[in-house]
Amino acid sequence: MHPRLRSVAAIAAPPRNASRTLGALALTAGLLVAFQVVAPAPASAALPGAVGRSAQSPFDSERAKTIEATCPPGKRVTGGSGRVTGITSHVVLTRMQPRHTNNPDVPDSYVVTAIEDETAPAGQWAVTAYALCADPLPGQTIVISRSPTDSGSSEREIADCPAGRRALGSGVRVNGGGGQVHVTEMTMGAFANGRTSSFVTAQENHDGFGGDWSLDAFAVCATIAPERQVYLSSFAPGPGSADRKVADVTCPAGMTITGGGAEIGASSGRLVMERILPEFLVGGIPGDEYTAVAREEILNDDFWSLRVVASCVD
Repeated sequence: MHPRLRSVAAIAAPPRNASRTLGALALTAGLLVAFQVVAPAPASAALPGAVGRSAQSPFDSERAKTIEATCPPGKRVTGGSGRVTGITSHVVLTRMQPRHTNNPDVPDSYVVTAIEDETAPAGQWAVTAYALCADPLPGQTIVISRSPTDSGSSEREIADCPAGRRALGSGVRVNGGGGQVHVTEMTMGAFANGRTSSFVTAQENHDGFGGDWSLDAFAVCATIAPERQVYLSSFAPGPGSADRKVADVTCPAGMTITGGGAEIGASSGRLVMERILPEFLVGGIPGDEYTAVAREEILNDDFWSLRVVASCVD
């Protein structure tokens, strides 16, 4: 079937030779995104009580693995991400999800799942979850939106923050797919009217998937002054058809990451997100940088891109 995209404004990409230009702005179909990268600078947590946690699964040959990075007691999750390490070929990320319950005895967390596809890797691998946490913020909540369940080859879903609240972090979950559907986008952005959202996309691999599946988008939202936050984005440099790409983005001096994500462009089911990695400073304090890595799972001679996104707060 043809890919079906939900009604959504596309995030514009800056010119390739301007991906590291300070202050470039893109405004497309009402969606405003700042493309800004600054030179790395010493970072310290600006958000009150900001702390990072990670957890890694065992290295083995289990087909599906889920791992949870847990926030310290009293902290709330603002965002997070995940990575696959070891023999990563034919292992795909299908879930990167912020979690909060109304039970005060259950701490916030960030949950990551990776699954082997129908080919399966030739060795052992592990999955790591990263949680970005901080003191509770006014109006903090997690918004969830689910796509229809069908057999479309691609799905895109949006989780909109309530009016007056801003997206600090993003999350995604593929429901079904049997390892043949993987995440190709988990990003955030701000509309020109001030509303902020999380955008997620998943796609069937080059072999396709014969059953139905759906896609969940998550947005961690809170009341925070717009002038205290900026969304930054940067593209991976290098050849358009490279077999592996790395993209990184750095917040302005004095700002801290609260969440991040990445997007593979023109994937055609042959490209896989391998890791979306937040910077942690000494002592487990969130830094000011996010890095994303994507690779070709199947030989792909076409142009493709990798974009990394970060939410930065002072």
